[in-house]
Amino acid sequence: MLFLISLAFSHYGNIRLGADDSRPDYSNLTWWYGPFLLCRGLLWLTFSYHHNLPMRISNLFYPILWERTFSPGAGQ
Repeated sequence: MLFLISLAFSHYGNIRLGADDSRPDYSNLTWWYGPFLLCRGLLWLTFSYHHNLPMRISNLFYPILWERTFSPGAGQ
């Protein structure tokens, strides 16, 4: 990531790809927002898995199985 940032701010970051009169389809803000959202999503997945979010989601779909398996009288 540091390599890409240093490349973007060096003189190589000013090289225009395409014709001389062409303009980019997306702004710089849009290009920086994509990796930001990617990192944010990966962090969300990491912390949600760490805090047992998949089990909580499965409880929404199978609450009866959860009650049967982990209720106090399930072992009898």
